[in-house]
Amino acid sequence: MSGWLLNIVGVVFLGVILDIILPEGKTNSFIKHVFVVFLLFVIVSPIKNLINSNFSLSANQDVVDNNFIYNTNLKKVAELEKLVAGNLESNNIKNCSVIINANIFDENLSINSVYVDASKKEISNDVNENNYKNKIVQVVTQVLNIESGDVVVYG
Repeated sequence: MSGWLLNIVGVVFLGVILDIILPEGKTNSFIKHVFVVFLLFVIVSPIKNLINSNFSLSANQDVVDNNFIYNTNLKKVAELEKLVAGNLESNNIKNCSVIINANIFDENLSINSVYVDASKKEISNDVNENNYKNKIVQVVTQVLNIESGDVVVYG
């Protein structure tokens, strides 16, 4: 805004100097008319910037929407990971790390796969040591409603 005002002051100052320097006559009148048109362009120039900023606002809106979707889905994935870990604990399988691989950039969050690190697991007596992986897959598929082939258990 201050740059725009400085431009107007500078153009008016230039006009005063031209009026003093130029002799009277038809040339002076022609130059004054050209100068007035130039002054109008300088005064109206912020309107062009406002129009451009309105068009770029819609592009910025897409960025804001994408960031919102990303952050929302990131929180959803973190909540789902906690939910799965909590359900594993309630099924007597503790200390498992759950990582959900999902497309968090899409509006409709879609889970591609789930990785469960059971290397530090603690299981109670009612869970069979040889069958704990099947139990983990069963819990994850029930909580997240995904196929058992999308669950990877390691450890």
